[in-house]
Amino acid sequence: MNFIQNIYLLLLVVLLITCSVEMKKSEAELFHYPIPFYQQQEGSKNGGFTGIKTERFTLITNNEGPWILYDRLIDPDQVNNLAGLDEYIFIQLDLQRQLNDLIRKNEPLWFIQNYSFYDAKYPD
Repeated sequence: MNFIQNIYLLLLVVLLITCSVEMKKSEAELFHYPIPFYQQQEGSKNGGFTGIKTERFTLITNNEGPWILYDRLIDPDQVNNLAGLDEYIFIQLDLQRQLNDLIRKNEPLWFIQNYSFYDAKYPD
């Protein structure tokens, strides 16, 4: 396959596999892109990412890397990662909880097998 065919395949995969939840304006949206075409290596668990998007924030992760948190109100280009900063920790934890709830609600079994969000600990 040439590069153009790979791009078309990627777009098709994204359209077919992306999980979206119908939502009201105030609710969060789950998004998931499991396997970018450039990382489709046999046996690899790398490459995909999932996240949650609210009216203001975007939280993204994959099964290997750190969390990424953007405040689109003050950073519309989503350049500055706020994950782990003290002033955003409770927002991050709340978004992680919402993400877990959406994942459980939609029950993508392949996701549960490859990711460990269910083991996350949250403050009481």
